[in-house]
Amino acid sequence: MDQLALDGTLNFRAVAAYPARGGRLKTASLYRSGEFHGIGASGIAGMRSLAVTTVFDLRSDTEKKRRPSPLLSLSDFNVATTPHDVRHGDLRAVLADAESTPEACASVMKAIYVDLPDRFAAIYAHYFRTVLECPQPVALHCAAGKDRTGVGVALLLDLLGVSRTDIMEDYLKTNAVRDLLRERFSNHNSALGYVTHADRLIEPVIAADPDYLAAMFATIERDFDDTESYVQARLGLSADEIDRLRFRLVA
Repeated sequence: MDQLALDGTLNFRAVAAYPARGGRLKTASLYRSGEFHGIGASGIAGMRSLAVTTVFDLRSDTEKKRRPSPLLSLSDFNVATTPHDVRHGDLRAVLADAESTPEACASVMKAIYVDLPDRFAAIYAHYFRTVLECPQPVALHCAAGKDRTGVGVALLLDLLGVSRTDIMEDYLKTNAVRDLLRERFSNHNSALGYVTHADRLIEPVIAADPDYLAAMFATIERDFDDTESYVQARLGLSADEIDRLRFRLVA
């Protein structure tokens, strides 16, 4: 199941039932998306039909204030989030510099991916525990559903024993909505909240680039040997929590 057409959403999809350690990922157990700021009545009805009434919002406090989620006002939806204002000032600076190159943007994007497992550790820990404690499917989202969401889902899938090939396949599915991301960015209404005077710099920012995700995993392996060690040491999940998370998501 790839992109799902829900009114007012961008990049909403289920994570496929990939082979994992001890079985396969349970069908439609995990969803990922861009922001829900523009979701309409039919989109909300669609989420209810999928039993997706718990979402985890990775966006910063500033983003949530600027583009609030209508789901917050619905009594049958649970919007989990971790208050934070983690920003990536280097990318903003590169985008604002008339002398910047696409290569410079790509370099900054790769650095963001490398930093996310550390800078978002408390947030990803909260997400993992939300999935563990919720009996229904959970939809993880940020603004575009690409970078912060992409890393969070990739870490969880790796913990579950999904192959790196399948993890990369899931990540790269975002490129199916690349034209929509480009349009939003060009109109200074990017879900990422960045504004640039130079459309020539857009491509490395809107792309789901395999080099970005590979750099993230390489850093995990350098610093922690593997994702499970990272999850225990940096996210603080116990071995029992990890086992229960696998039981929750793999059959």
